Amino acid sequence: MYQLRETGTIMYIKGLDGLKLYYKLSGIKCSGDRPTCERCKRKSTECQYDVSSEPAWKLQIEREQQSRNRSVQAQHGQSSHRHSGSSPRNLRPDYHAENGSSRPAESNVECASDEACLLTPSFIAGHEARSLVEAYFAHVHPLRCFGFLHKPSFMHNLDFRDPSTFDEDALLLIMCALGDMFCTHFDGNGDCLTRLTSSRRAQWADRAQQLLYAKIGRISAENLMAAVLLQDYAIRMADWGTTFMLSGLIARMTQALQINLEHSTDILCQDPSLRPDASTKESRRRLMWSCYIADSLIGSGVDQLTLIREEDMKIQLPCSERNFLHQTACITELLHPNTALPFVPSRQSKFTYLVLYSLLLTNVYGYIKHLQDAKAPWHPDSEFAHLDAECRAWYNNLPASLLVNPTSIYIRKETSQVGVLLALHFMFHQTMCDLYRIGTPSLYKLRSPFSFPSEQAAYLRHLQCELFQQAKSIAMLAEEALRHGLHGVADSWIPTIVYDSCRIMLYFATQLHDTSSSHGRGLINEVVPLVRSNMEALKKMRSLHSVSELLFNAAEQMLERLGLQNRGQNVVLDQPYLDQEQDEEQRTAPGTPVQSTPEYVLNPLSIYRMARKSIPEKYAPEKISSPNTSGQPMSRHIPGEPSSIPAPAAAGQDSFQDILSLFTEDPSRWDWQPSETVVGSHDDSFGLPPWEPFGSEQQLDAWGSVLPSAW
Repeated sequence: MYQLRETGTIMYIKGLDGLKLYYKLSGIKCSGDRPTCERCKRKSTECQYDVSSEPAWKLQIEREQQSRNRSVQAQHGQSSHRHSGSSPRNLRPDYHAENGSSRPAESNVECASDEACLLTPSFIAGHEARSLVEAYFAHVHPLRCFGFLHKPSFMHNLDFRDPSTFDEDALLLIMCALGDMFCTHFDGNGDCLTRLTSSRRAQWADRAQQLLYAKIGRISAENLMAAVLLQDYAIRMADWGTTFMLSGLIARMTQALQINLEHSTDILCQDPSLRPDASTKESRRRLMWSCYIADSLIGSGVDQLTLIREEDMKIQLPCSERNFLHQTACITELLHPNTALPFVPSRQSKFTYLVLYSLLLTNVYGYIKHLQDAKAPWHPDSEFAHLDAECRAWYNNLPASLLVNPTSIYIRKETSQVGVLLALHFMFHQTMCDLYRIGTPSLYKLRSPFSFPSEQAAYLRHLQCELFQQAKSIAMLAEEALRHGLHGVADSWIPTIVYDSCRIMLYFATQLHDTSSSHGRGLINEVVPLVRSNMEALKKMRSLHSVSELLFNAAEQMLERLGLQNRGQNVVLDQPYLDQEQDEEQRTAPGTPVQSTPEYVLNPLSIYRMARKSIPEKYAPEKISSPNTSGQPMSRHIPGEPSSIPAPAAAGQDSFQDILSLFTEDPSRWDWQPSETVVGSHDDSFGLPPWEPFGSEQQLDAWGSVLPSAW
């Protein structure tokens, strides 16, 4: 943390690189924003910014820097007392004359207020930049798909760079912002200490974003890396609009750089006359796969939202970490088995398994969105059976080093890779939940659910039990991750996975079983501690992911509404449920919408849905009903779904639909009414939306369930 001294109206920073005069707080009239100076507008003063010149604060910093450089050169070898003491750790600003008088330096002040921090330029001292970059490589680099930087090369370059250039490096700034998340001190509950705010890292991230946008036409691999990391930072800050827009920028930059193609046919780098070297080629491959994974997660299998196609990926999969670190070129598989190269190494990297997983995830999403064209899942040759076998084969083929056991966990801890190991398994179990959701159409409001005949009741129960077991596995993973600190839950997709686990387990225990029976009570006693463990994980993750607060409150409300707040372990939850602001847009007119958007195909917590929510203009042509529809309520029975099971006694007078809305409601409180049909051009390519309303004119929740009047 920087320490600041204030003398009159001048603020200084104390650091190992010497004394830096930032600017006069009272003297700055313009911030340099064009065409309107935001600071002058906020202060209601006349803007005096000259578009043909640099901002005053920037010119002042340059003059002071030049003056100090000349002073240091003139007094080389002597102890200077003009601006500092004899020790660089005991720097003191000199007296400052103001209005004909002088006053001594005031006591040290910390940048505690957001306004003061925002006024402070985002210079990073050399020694601090290195420690933050080390934190980045230790905690963020091993995660999911961010291992595209060759650390030895990057650190060598950093050590020999001029620290004055750090403020103009978007990649370095966002790396420091992400690394700073793991350098902040927390209390016993995982909350940030009050005196250590996140304004500094937010300032670095904003500066990195400004630099990226200012040079948006200067397309380079380094700027693409910065964009990828800025997108992850935006996800952690719940800035969904920025996240969504950056995905488009990232896709276009990959197309411009053509890193979806191999740089040359010299894969093994045997020709010394060809450039670049092995580590640079591998870095570009990893960067491309990182962009592919991020795009597939945001697209969620919807063709209209997917910008990077798998058929365009003409590069081999990432090599092992050891080969990348030691700059050893090798040959690996391509994405599809039928295009595999003949020389496949015996060992593959965790990055490779992540890429293959993302392909499986896309296939699962595509299956769920086309259930009307799929065979019944109980047939051995059905699409469901094929996907289930593929997912399990992927998991069973994981090497021992990628399994969750004490040996592999402690080995990964030595290389700061616990987070990516656990994230890999979090994502697998979530994918299995997505696949087995066909057994609970009321929970997910599948648009074209399968009709399970009475003779398939046992198979339906198998699907529901398997869904529950996968949700339990997520809860147990979250509990294991907490044992290893925040590093175990550092991946930005984990909060939504953990929350979905809560929904599934509570739905299974309270809606698919009679809670008044002994078996039902035993199931409740098993589920509630797991849900509380998930909530504890969400609570701990609040310092890393802003959305965790929202999901924690939503999970707590589910327990309260189900009357389970006092069951299980005696854990006092200190965060009351905070209702999110309701949208002020007009309710959907009854009837069948004549248009459709990908918004109706996605989970309410998807990036696209959350980005749409952040748009002030709520124009939605798809909400205009067709004049040929009657808009009458439609009653629909889902065969095989135990809808006749009474609501738990703990729920009081709530009906089954009232209780059901607890699990299907969008935690962000954005009402969502899916369309009945898909009318349009490109929308037809991804088929009918998978979630279906009951056609009621009543207010619907995010998944199409009828909301109780008092909700």
